[in-house]
Amino acid sequence: IQLHLTSVTADNPAVHSLDLIGFRAWTLHIHEEPYWNLFDLKDVIVLSPDAEEDLDGIDEGKVYVIGGLVDRSVNKMESHGQACDHGVGCLRKLPIKRYGPLGAQP
Repeated sequence: IQLHLTSVTADNPAVHSLDLIGFRAWTLHIHEEPYWNLFDLKDVIVLSPDAEEDLDGIDEGKVYVIGGLVDRSVNKMESHGQACDHGVGCLRKLPIKRYGPLGAQP
């Protein structure tokens, strides 16, 4: 398993917070480019709460985008729309409602 942080640019508001906890010393790949410019989109699976299908398994040959958009407020369909805008054809959601505690929301 490899961990990649993408869209890590000086103007990304998350970078300052990550710098405070020393993320540049972690064992991971750091990229300024967004995921859709780094990976073959046929191998990309974006995890989105707005996806229609659950993620039912993991394929070692795929790239999973987790937390592609993180904000204090959740804008409905934002990660879904971003993935579709860039040609990602596979979206899945974590099966929280199926396996999580009663009343859990994705």
